Amino acid sequence: MKLAFVISEYNPFHCGHEYMIQKLREELGDVIVVAIMSTSFVQRGEPALFPYEVRARTAVECGADLVISLPVPYSMAGGSFFARAGVRIASTFLCDEKYLVFGSESGKIDSLSEIAFNMSRPEYIAALSNRSMDEPYAEAVVRIYRELYGKSLEDRLSQPNNILAIEYIRSISEEGSDLHPFTVKRVGSGYNDDSSCGDFLSATALRRLFYEGREELFCSKVPRVAADIYREAIENGNYSLGWEGLSDGVITFLRLSRDGAFSHCAEMSGGLDRRLVTAAHTVGAIEELFRCVSTKRFTNARIRRAILSALLSVTEADISAAPEYTMVLAANKKGTSALRVVDDNRINVVTKPSLVNTDSPSGVILSASEALYAMSLKNKRSTNDFMKITPYIKR
Repeated sequence: MKLAFVISEYNPFHCGHEYMIQKLREELGDVIVVAIMSTSFVQRGEPALFPYEVRARTAVECGADLVISLPVPYSMAGGSFFARAGVRIASTFLCDEKYLVFGSESGKIDSLSEIAFNMSRPEYIAALSNRSMDEPYAEAVVRIYRELYGKSLEDRLSQPNNILAIEYIRSISEEGSDLHPFTVKRVGSGYNDDSSCGDFLSATALRRLFYEGREELFCSKVPRVAADIYREAIENGNYSLGWEGLSDGVITFLRLSRDGAFSHCAEMSGGLDRRLVTAAHTVGAIEELFRCVSTKRFTNARIRRAILSALLSVTEADISAAPEYTMVLAANKKGTSALRVVDDNRINVVTKPSLVNTDSPSGVILSASEALYAMSLKNKRSTNDFMKITPYIKR
């Protein structure tokens, strides 16, 4: 059995994702494509545009064989935690040949591997740990690398897919995983490009079209099968309003919070918790809050992740721990065969949310995250509606 893992968000699934699956099949041959997909909240610190059952069904209909979950809180964590959790889940599958496939602007695995190796060296880690806390993390990464190794990374580390690719390679090495890293060169628009021109639009551009109310243009820019699934979800109000749908509740939560109430939560270091509470008393909408709190040090993505961590009581220990479970979200017949090689001593594979132990730390976070996400939807769900969701099986 040969497995190809893709740690993904599919927020939404677009033509570039379809191309990537086609390309890895061309290069790797007869593989089972396993997508380890974010659930209700994504790495940018946002509610996913469509619920995970919609995105998982789309992925299988568009080329993946099996979709399993990258649970909250890992799905909404920074790059290193996001990558490590995905690698840990993929590593629980026991087979002779398995790959971790990821897109990159570089498309050159040797170059990315060299950078990842240098960033794992003790002298680099020590220098990064000892940087001034006033220096933005992203700037420190580039400066320290140039000072230690005499090479400039501005071009490669200004490109989000390259950054995540490096984190995947580092995680494989640091975890001692037998995954083989494999990259597919990204085509079309860049990760943050919001242009609506061309056939390969970024997820950022597609979400912008959707939230601007240009739903038909949005649907015309994704694979045809995906468009049919998305139209059905839109008709049923089964999509998230994003942070706008949570705005009043979040600001109220922050205004009523005691000083230091969530200073222990992930991403809250450096006094960010105090900045959030102070700003909440002066703003009336969530986007205004983001603008008020944002600095070079506190990026919008970090602010959003920090707020989610506060709302869900997520600590750094939670995102550092190995995943206790992964959920089967969608599969075809070929994909279900991969489940037979999972080491169930290392992870619990569940077929529906109701089988997650809701008394465990990860179960508590799951329940809280789904209750929060349900309030972001156009057609709001009850707190426990997610318990009724079952995997989509393509016959």
